[in-house]
Amino acid sequence: MTEKSAASSGSDEAVHVVWLTAGLGCDGDTIAMTGATLPSIEELVGGSVPGVPRVILHNPVLAYENGDAFVQSMRDAAEGKLDPLLLREQAARAAVEKEHRWSRFLADASEQLSKSLDVQVTLDTIARLAIPDLADWAALHVHEHQGFKLASLYHAHGKEAAVREMLHRYPLASDLPHAYPHVMRTGHPELIPEFSEELLASIASDAENLRLLRMLTLKSQVCVPLVIRGESRAALTLAFAESNRQYGPEDLTHAMELASRCAMAMENAHLFHQAKQAVGLRDEFLSVASHELRTPLSTIQLILQSLEGTARKLNNSNELVSKIERVLRQVARLAELVTKLLDVTRIGAGQLQLEIEEFDFVPVVREIVERFAEPALAAGSPLRIHSPQLLIVRGDRSRLDQVVTNLLSNAVKFGAGKPIDVTLQDGASRFQLTVRDHGIGIASEYSLRIFNRFERAVSTRHYGGLGLGLYITRRIVEAHGGTIQVDSAPGAGAAFTINLPVGAGRAAGA
Repeated sequence: MTEKSAASSGSDEAVHVVWLTAGLGCDGDTIAMTGATLPSIEELVGGSVPGVPRVILHNPVLAYENGDAFVQSMRDAAEGKLDPLLLREQAARAAVEKEHRWSRFLADASEQLSKSLDVQVTLDTIARLAIPDLADWAALHVHEHQGFKLASLYHAHGKEAAVREMLHRYPLASDLPHAYPHVMRTGHPELIPEFSEELLASIASDAENLRLLRMLTLKSQVCVPLVIRGESRAALTLAFAESNRQYGPEDLTHAMELASRCAMAMENAHLFHQAKQAVGLRDEFLSVASHELRTPLSTIQLILQSLEGTARKLNNSNELVSKIERVLRQVARLAELVTKLLDVTRIGAGQLQLEIEEFDFVPVVREIVERFAEPALAAGSPLRIHSPQLLIVRGDRSRLDQVVTNLLSNAVKFGAGKPIDVTLQDGASRFQLTVRDHGIGIASEYSLRIFNRFERAVSTRHYGGLGLGLYITRRIVEAHGGTIQVDSAPGAGAAFTINLPVGAGRAAGA
C-alpha cells in the first residue's frame, strides 16, 4: 500500500489519497483498474484523517463509464491539481454510474434466466452470467441425495476441466467450515477477501490437493446460497484468480441479490419439469385407459345393436326398442369421448397420422350435415348448406370429417334454437369452410383459449363435454397446413372458419 498527500492547488486544504495496490503488480504511482467492486461514496470520500478529506481506492473499479478520466482525476488530486469539491463530485458521479451498471447487469441477468425453463440450461445460465464481469470462476453446486453435485462450472479462459478433475479427486468434505458445503449447510453467505496459505491448507486434504489448489491462483471468493422455500437448495461460488481482483462486502450484497433471482429461475425450471412429468403420466394413463375402454365399448355396441334388431321383429316392442336406442346413443357418446381422449394422447406424443388422398370434399360435408339434420331440428336449429358442386382436395378424409363433425356438434349444442349455416368456398390455392350459428356466442377473452386442451367457454354445469373437441380440431387443421379462427361475441353467435390449402396434408405424423 502506498500513500500520497498533497495540497490542492489554490487551497490550503490537503487531499489525502490512498492507493491500495499491494500485490497487484502496481507501483505507488499507478491505480490498477482491475478490481471487481466499485467503492461506495463513503469509501471513496471519507473524513478518516482529521482535517483532511480522504479518497480510498481499496479495490479499483470494475468499469467506471469514464475510467481513464477518473484515474487521471485521482492522480491530479494527489498532485494538488484538483479541487477537493470537484473530486467529491466526480466520486459521487462514479458511484452513481456503478449503480446504474449493476442495475443493467441485473436486468440482463433476469432476461437471460427467463429464456428457458429447462433445468440444466437454467443451471448453466446461472453460472455463466457472472463471467467475466463478476468473476474469473463461477460454479453452481446443488443438493443431491445426501451430498453435493457440481451442476455447472465456467471459467473466463476455459480451464473448467482442471477444476472438474480436482473436485472429482478431492470433493470437499460436507462438514467443511468454508465454501459451498458451509454455505449450503448453514444458509449463510461467505466472503473470503483474500486466500491465505493457511486457508488453502485447511481446505486441502493432502499435499497433492494443496498443490492443485495453488495452481488455481485463487485470490478472493464469495459464495452465496440459493434459497428456495426457506431451504438452501444450491450455492453459487464466484472467485477471482488471474485478474488479481478482490471482493468486498458490497460484492457479497450484490451476489446475494443475483442469487435471489437465480433461485427463482431455478425453482421455476424445477416446477415446469415436475409439471411436464405430471402431464406425461396423465397422458400415459389416458392412452392406456382409452385403449382398454374401446374393446368393451365395441362389444356393448354390437350386443345392443343385435338386441335392437331382435326387438324390432317382436310385436308390441316399441317401448323396448326406444330404451335400447337411448342406451345406444349413450354408448356412442361414451365411445366418442374415449376416441377424443385417445386422439389427445396421440397428438401430445406427436403421433397424429394422416392418410392423404384426393377426394371431393362437398359430398363429405353434405353427408355430415344430413347426419346432424335430425338432432339439429330437435334442437330447433335447422341446417343450411352453401357449397359449390365440386371441390377436389388432398387430405385425410376421416380427419376432415372429424373437423366438420366437431364444429357442427358445437353449433347444435350452443345454437340456441336458431338456424346454422355451413358454407364451403373454393379458391385458386386454398378453400374455406365456415360453420356459423346464431346462439349464445363466445366472450373475447375465450376466443383463443377454447382451442387449448380441456378449455371451455361455458360452465360444465349447463353443458357437457371435456373441452377437447376444438383442441383436436385445431391440431388436425394445422396438420393439414391450415388455420382455424372464430368470430364471435356474447349473444351474437359464433362463426368458426378453417382455411386449408387445396393440396393440404402431411404424410407423416403431426
